[in-house]
Amino acid sequence: MSPFDPQGQDDLDADFALLTEAVEAAGEAAMRHFGREPQVWDKGGSPVSEGDFAADAVLQERLRGARPDYGWMSEESDDPRSRLKARRVWIVDPIDGTRNYISAHKDFGVCAALVEDGRVVLGAVGAPARGEFYAARAGAGAFLNGARVLRAAGPDFSAARFVGNSAMTDWRLWRDGRKLNARPVYVGSLALRVCMVGTGRFDAAMIVNPFHEWDLAAAELFAAEAGVRVVGFDGKEGVYNQPSPVRPNLVAAPEPLAGEILARLA
Repeated sequence: MSPFDPQGQDDLDADFALLTEAVEAAGEAAMRHFGREPQVWDKGGSPVSEGDFAADAVLQERLRGARPDYGWMSEESDDPRSRLKARRVWIVDPIDGTRNYISAHKDFGVCAALVEDGRVVLGAVGAPARGEFYAARAGAGAFLNGARVLRAAGPDFSAARFVGNSAMTDWRLWRDGRKLNARPVYVGSLALRVCMVGTGRFDAAMIVNPFHEWDLAAAELFAAEAGVRVVGFDGKEGVYNQPSPVRPNLVAAPEPLAGEILARLA
């Protein structure tokens, strides 16, 4: 049954309420450790903090506990391969931007999404230190702090405001061999970069290095519902709940800017 069929709408309404309440509660749990020098561990070269684990515990309790028949994928949990057989799957990143969080920088997000048959149908990104809450439903719009968001068409390439990191300026990335003219603004959370394109704070986000599904599932839906094209460098939209949940790259921008970026990529 499609989530947009009348018979399937009631349970998706309930899931959306469950999702937003869970992300808000997880954000509150994360903020209890924010700015208080949380305990930090190393996980293969990247940090994880007690705030990450606290937020993950809340999300598991609220989402997995309420929907035990749904699949589960989290950055901070073991990967139950049973998710591959589930039609609906929660995909969560308890804290996206952990390094920012540890250093008491406000640019981090608590991210959760519901995927059905490989497509994101619900998403929420809480940025509690910024006082921002991004939420979206497929086919029903994007909302920032409860207000509908729909951004205008983007400027041309030469005038675009990019958000990302210095990898975007590598001349080898571009077809004409020239560096990107505009210096991108760095935001440590991948999810917030894409959400900020959705709100019009920036015109385009590019992610050059591989990332995981949990980093961007919720943010991609928010941006797409706000009128942003979100695709890989191959121009294709992401399919979620894959056996290996890693994607190579991403472009997020409104048209016609998105098409111009893709055309210029090497």
